[in-house]
Amino acid sequence: MVGALTVRRHPTTAYETGALRGLGTGVVGGVLLTVLVHLAGGPAGPGRMADVGAPFLDTLAAAVVALGIGGLLGGVLATWRTRRHGRPAAEDERDPSTEDTIRL
Repeated sequence: MVGALTVRRHPTTAYETGALRGLGTGVVGGVLLTVLVHLAGGPAGPGRMADVGAPFLDTLAAAVVALGIGGLLGGVLATWRTRRHGRPAAEDERDPSTEDTIRL
């Protein structure tokens, strides 16, 4: 999803660029997820609960692969959609009076 949103925000008609942007966002998301999972783990008391949490490298590998593939597919599909439906106007070219939603 983040890969598709990245390509929608910065549209491109080149599949290579869309794929790289999607893959990059997926890999960064996987690394951030791994860091958050690592920070969330830790001891939950004495004894058997002293070593609680996911293994760092296993989590990193799974998250980067899963989110990287998802970002890659999202980026390619968003690029395909941009090529099929035409390139949207840039932010500064749009007329603000015609927009009916508020952008954050």
